[in-house]
Amino acid sequence: MKRLKHISITKKLALYLLMTSFLPLLLFGVLILNRTKYIGQSEVNNVIYAFLSISFLLIMLLTSIITRKYLYPVKQITKYFEKLKNGTMDLDTRLNVDSKDEIGQLSKWFNTLLESLQLRDKSEEALLKSRDNYRKVINSVQEVIFKTDLDGKWIFLNNAWNEVTGFSVAESLNKYYWEFIHKDDIEKNKLLLVSLFNGEIDYYRETNRYITKEGELKWIEIYVVLLMDDDDNVIGTSGTLMDITEMVNLQNQLSRKADYLYEVAKESKNDFKRTIQNIQNMVFKLKRNEDGHFEFTLVEGKIAEKFGLVTENVYGKKPDEVLDKSTAIKLIIACEEVFKGKDSSFEFEREKETFYVTLSSIIENEEVVEIVATTTNITELKKAEIKISKMAYYDNVTELPNRVLFKERVDFAISHASIDNSSLAIVYLDLDQFKFINDTLGHSSGDELLKRVAKRLKVNIPKEAFVSRMGGDEFNILIPFIDNQKEITYIANDVLDVFQVPFIFENKEYFITASIGISTYPLDGQDFESLMKNADMAMYRAKENGRNNYQFYTNTLNIVAHERLDMERSLRKAIDKNEFVLFYQPKVDIKTGKISGSEALIRWIHPKEGIIAPFKFIPLAEETGLIVPIGEWVLKTALEQNKKWINAGYADLTVAVNISVKQFQQNNFIDIIEDILKETEYNPELLELEITESILMQDTNRNIEILNKLKKMGIKISLDDFGTGYTSLSYIRKFAANILKIDKIFIDEITNNETDTAITIAIMNMANSLNLKVVAEGVETKEQLNFLRNQNCNEIQGYYFSRPVPSIEFEKMLIEGKNISSV
Repeated sequence: MKRLKHISITKKLALYLLMTSFLPLLLFGVLILNRTKYIGQSEVNNVIYAFLSISFLLIMLLTSIITRKYLYPVKQITKYFEKLKNGTMDLDTRLNVDSKDEIGQLSKWFNTLLESLQLRDKSEEALLKSRDNYRKVINSVQEVIFKTDLDGKWIFLNNAWNEVTGFSVAESLNKYYWEFIHKDDIEKNKLLLVSLFNGEIDYYRETNRYITKEGELKWIEIYVVLLMDDDDNVIGTSGTLMDITEMVNLQNQLSRKADYLYEVAKESKNDFKRTIQNIQNMVFKLKRNEDGHFEFTLVEGKIAEKFGLVTENVYGKKPDEVLDKSTAIKLIIACEEVFKGKDSSFEFEREKETFYVTLSSIIENEEVVEIVATTTNITELKKAEIKISKMAYYDNVTELPNRVLFKERVDFAISHASIDNSSLAIVYLDLDQFKFINDTLGHSSGDELLKRVAKRLKVNIPKEAFVSRMGGDEFNILIPFIDNQKEITYIANDVLDVFQVPFIFENKEYFITASIGISTYPLDGQDFESLMKNADMAMYRAKENGRNNYQFYTNTLNIVAHERLDMERSLRKAIDKNEFVLFYQPKVDIKTGKISGSEALIRWIHPKEGIIAPFKFIPLAEETGLIVPIGEWVLKTALEQNKKWINAGYADLTVAVNISVKQFQQNNFIDIIEDILKETEYNPELLELEITESILMQDTNRNIEILNKLKKMGIKISLDDFGTGYTSLSYIRKFAANILKIDKIFIDEITNNETDTAITIAIMNMANSLNLKVVAEGVETKEQLNFLRNQNCNEIQGYYFSRPVPSIEFEKMLIEGKNISSV
């Protein structure tokens, strides 16, 4: 019987057929011949019946044996192939191998395939873990690389998304990822995402069906990890989508081959070989020969075919006879590891491509008898890793190192400085006019400016210095091995000199300056964060000192910073605590001498500091965004108060309210104005909104639209501090303001300085030609008043008539009928 195990299925079936058909017939014939001489016809019939019964039982018994011995194993193999196709196969499962015929060989191969797939999964998991540090992606990667926010909306997709799905990146961003997934796959994907966010898993890989723009289904393998910010807060997810439709189709082909195997088991070996030959990767096997050397026993797959390494060419050859020396050595070392019972892997390069090899053992009787390995082309993955690494450490606009790499360099420099007792400096640079360029010329010009600044900085700093871009318009420079502060001063001046040459945009010269803050190690900080914070404070001091200069950090700056934080905390509570009040400065009609209106001016009554002037807290409110709720409070309070005076009989009394840049930039600015007018039931024709020239220079088309809406409502637009900014006559025509307010700096010397006199006259003549009302601010003397009266100025405002006063005092002036002639 042992010898029967080595006989092929075909020979076994022939032998069984012989036993069940020919031999019984032969015996039957002999019996009949012998018996017919002695018995009658009835007895012959009985013998025939007995023989047929016995033959039928033998056939049934043999059919059962064949079914159990051959058809059941084939059916079992087919069942496992179906599970493999559906992705439900437990890779730890193994088929029993109890014969060395085709069925036995097929079972052994299937076990080897399962082991290879197990090793592939482990290898892929290890490979995926090596990419955990890479957070960003680039468009040239063949795999789709994505990011989503916490709500599951795409916030980044590379161009591969379009190639895989047909949808453009632009039309897909800000849409939920599940809008592109087959409805039957959405729920399991969301459950995995919940597990990821809950920390139950570090990542997940899943296969989903995606629906392309053409309505086709594509099988996509998803790899998802959490997306973190610099403070390790979860801000969404990132990962890759790999189109595995072809692989799934290949698996379906394998499934069909398995079905075919059920019908024609003896041809399964040839079917498997054809399948292996069509795999995009390379599968190979090695065994140790009698001399102890490794030799190839199988090499198949598209990669093998590409390099001419198919089984027919390399069977029985050693690695160093087939591969280059370096790769052969790597393979031999890996094989030795596998024969010690360990899985192994390595990378090699061939023809400018990179390949990843994973090896595992084939064990019989608890001994390694052969090695099976798979080879995958990871060239694109390697390129992606390099590009992702660059994205992680370099700014994509200027190509300078970013904050991450800058911090690594600073930490390294600090560690060396602490050992050799040397010093280093951090230079914190902020461009002063960047926002103007960005808003006026557009973001593309802003990016171009950043590139040019980066180029100039790299050329004009010492070779040992290290420059980076933090983001926005901020740059940092690390200067190691400094001997004294004078050396830093020279470098800082060189950096400022970089900006002496104008930048050319659209054939126009633009002069950009920089404010610089400097901190030094170990005097101003012992670590990266401290040095950066103190350099940042010094930079803000440079801005406060007029910009275009540098400042070293001092302890005084730290005190000022704490005072600033205290003021910000108090400012946030001031509205709720009713600490703000409005003062009103009268505006006087020059012709009648009577009060025609007022300008509402905010004051802060601090419980400890007393009255705080606007110039001390308004800039902080602008910076923090608190100016928006404060501005709304001012407008509502001013309208409520002025309405009381109107109802008291001062019917034409106007009130002017200043509008900040941040208020004006709100998308719902018009809605806010309408709501306050409706709430206070105030007549918009008696409201003047004062805006500065700087507002007009930003997003002009939008501003024209907003101002036109305000004018249609009946609101008057007053251009404040006219003459101190960039506004030209053409802008005034575009924006169609109602009122021009001449700034105090021109009024101060209007009777003494010919230039100020000429400017003021020109402004008033221009305003008259455009039918604009002219208001002169800061009138403090009778001579100034008389000059303005002679030039047909409409209204004046200033200490000559009255300083800003509380509402009670303003009301008293109204009641008393205070006139400018009585001053």
